[in-house]
Amino acid sequence: MTWITRFATTLSFLKDALDVIFKLSPLSLGASGLLIWSYLHTIGWGGIFSESAMSVAGLAYLFVAAVLLAILLNLMFVLPSMFIMALAQYYDAGQLFPKKAVAASGIALMTWLISFGVIAHIPELSPWWAVAIPFVITGGFGLRNRTELGASSGPTTSTRVTMKALCFSMLAVGAILSTIFTLQVTFSIGSQLGRMDTLSEVLIFIICVLLGGLGTAPGLAYLHKRSVQTDAVPARKAALMALLFVAYVVFGLAITVRPVHLMVLRAAGIYSDVPVTFLISDSKLEPALTAAGLSITHGTGMSTVDAYVRFRFSGVRVLCKTSLAAAAKEAHAQNITPAKAGKVGESAASREAAAAAALGAHCIQMSATELRELRR
Repeated sequence: MTWITRFATTLSFLKDALDVIFKLSPLSLGASGLLIWSYLHTIGWGGIFSESAMSVAGLAYLFVAAVLLAILLNLMFVLPSMFIMALAQYYDAGQLFPKKAVAASGIALMTWLISFGVIAHIPELSPWWAVAIPFVITGGFGLRNRTELGASSGPTTSTRVTMKALCFSMLAVGAILSTIFTLQVTFSIGSQLGRMDTLSEVLIFIICVLLGGLGTAPGLAYLHKRSVQTDAVPARKAALMALLFVAYVVFGLAITVRPVHLMVLRAAGIYSDVPVTFLISDSKLEPALTAAGLSITHGTGMSTVDAYVRFRFSGVRVLCKTSLAAAAKEAHAQNITPAKAGKVGESAASREAAAAAALGAHCIQMSATELRELRR
């Protein structure tokens, strides 16, 4: 394959990749709105969605959130498969992709996930071991099968075959390492759950394996398809559509999990579990703040209030007396949860409404002009 042909093939691949991202980005606008709407209804403040998100400023914020969400989904579930699909360019276009090369990519994925999970739970070991182990094992597999991995349509020597097989093994591991962002995000969510027992740690590891597999499955399926047929176009388009499907399935599952909700909203500055001090611009607001249970501090010529930001978007704030975690703990202690709230015989909707009301209690809606954040 000449460099001109390889360059043209790469451009075609990039065109299809950008086409997937282009199709993914507009739909993320609705996904971002759904994420905010779902969160507001969870905390019992669904009524302010239209006021905060449907204004001109709110739509601008929503667009930015959509872009960030699209980038997040691409990093976690699209780019890993694209890097794996790019491995097919290592061999000539008219050449079948070696089956051992598909196996090498699978071995790189398995060793990476296992080593990452083990090293993450053994703080005494250097994190670099998680990177080194897949290179060593996959490289050994490549050397053992160098005849097939180093195959070429042109004349070759034993040294060139060995180097080509070893280089492919290293590239395969490099492509698989692109899942590190997915694994880091998953472990970050798990660490926010507090101290966990062995069963919880195993469950998080299984989730990491599943998410890592979701992000790489379309790419591995593409390589397998190329190992039985030389026409890359149908396999590439099928794999890219699978990437689009995987990204939205994962997001659909993610919006139902509260830790994921809070992680995304906290990163966007919409939610915070850290107490913040606000300067009260008008003394007429003090009775309303006191009625919500917030503690007001009177100083020389000014009054301040300490509160937790339950929601902040487009100039609309919801300030609360306690953090969301503390409110959820208190509601659980009083058996006010979606499964237990309300009287016996009440519908599920009534129980969910009671649970949301408990999470939204001792809160007040304020605008950005009424309270100004104060940092000392």
